Amino acid sequence: MFQGTISVPSKKPVAIMPHPPSGGKYGVECLLTKFYNDIYVLPGEATSVYQQVPLDIGLYCGNTLVTVVPIRPKYALYGPSDLGDLCRYSSSDIVQDLSPCLRTPIKIRLSNISKTVVRVTKAVIPLKGLGLYISPERMPLITSAKLVTHSLSYAEVTTELLPSLEVEGVSKLLVEPSIATYIMRYGL
Repeated sequence: MFQGTISVPSKKPVAIMPHPPSGGKYGVECLLTKFYNDIYVLPGEATSVYQQVPLDIGLYCGNTLVTVVPIRPKYALYGPSDLGDLCRYSSSDIVQDLSPCLRTPIKIRLSNISKTVVRVTKAVIPLKGLGLYISPERMPLITSAKLVTHSLSYAEVTTELLPSLEVEGVSKLLVEPSIATYIMRYGL
């Protein structure tokens, strides 16, 4: 539970808005999302998958973000216990009963530039690159990501600048996206 007091100037509005997933109390830098089904990508081919991810709540005073409150934060280790990265964890079990205001699909484009078929079971996405738009229907739209597989044990995941869903008239940018890359070096 989050509890606190904010001193607000008399004419500043206070707003509660969706926010991309954050590092939570551990300050992790990536989101590990486990796919519902394994995805096999042939050499030289590409495909896209949509994965539901949880959103957090941003508390704003005027246009200033005061704090981010994580919603159902779970954590997982990607890689070996002595060298791996602690990540915010997301799966269909975590987001299935969240309100549509607190979850959104992320489009992950998968490309295989290796010479073998790869089985992709998860993606590790850098949190600092994720942006958030609001649709005309006031629904949150997170930015997309691209996963390029170089081998069975090495992939690059890069955040993109466009929303995951193509919606007419995306009305507002809440959190500006940026391009950030994470190297998955412990397998897919």
